[in-house]
Amino acid sequence: MRRELRTFPAHLLLMVLAILAASRAFGEIERCAICGKELLDKVYMVTDKVTEEKKHICGACAFLPNDCYLCSLPVKEGYVSLPDGRFLCARDATTAVIDENAAEHWPPRQWRRGAHVLAISELPGR
Repeated sequence: MRRELRTFPAHLLLMVLAILAASRAFGEIERCAICGKELLDKVYMVTDKVTEEKKHICGACAFLPNDCYLCSLPVKEGYVSLPDGRFLCARDATTAVIDENAAEHWPPRQWRRGAHVLAISELPGR
């Protein structure tokens, strides 16, 4: 009988630890798609117009003053500000062609591989 009393708490402890480990594995912390902070209170859902995915963002990022011209997500860090007042997020800026000379020398087949073309006529001075 004494042996059973000694092992019962150990089994209980192992069972509790196993449940905690499993709950942490399945309960990942959700983070804001813009700033990466943990989402606690209010969560705002926005659609990325490029990927058509729903993104969860925090209240602070939901009310940022500028949005990406291509994907419509708020821009916070690493964005590009265009001369005409538009903004590109860091991701979309890497694939956007905004230089007229670069656009003229890029092979046409490349345009279909995910490049975002900003109308040159929309830039100031055109």
